[in-house]
Amino acid sequence: MICKNCGTDCPENTTTCASCGTDLTAETVVQTEPIAQPENTATPGKGLGIAAMILGIIAVAFICIPYVSIICAIISVIMSGIAISKAKKEGQRNGMAVAGLVLSIIAIILTLLVATALAAFIASLTAALGL
Repeated sequence: MICKNCGTDCPENTTTCASCGTDLTAETVVQTEPIAQPENTATPGKGLGIAAMILGIIAVAFICIPYVSIICAIISVIMSGIAISKAKKEGQRNGMAVAGLVLSIIAIILTLLVATALAAFIASLTAALGL
């Protein structure tokens, strides 16, 4: 039992609190009740969403290296789709997965533009040099 005055946990067979001396009768005793555990409120697919966002950031950061950027972006799109669908089944949102999807789409578009510009530059350079 717990003393209502000071909150000390006292043995069941005592009549007074050892800490404050309060009489531990039925009126002054607080019965201990189990503490309710919080519900699991984790977003389904949260880990996949985080990984997709990180891959999307990597894809955008390495736009000048097309192989790295495209591979990271494609994997990120797949992981984002899975994470978004898992969250949607539970009626929740997964913002990190959406961010990963958006970053990946941006990375794919920019990588294709950079690769096209690089190919055009190389073609014009070889034409100018007569190779």
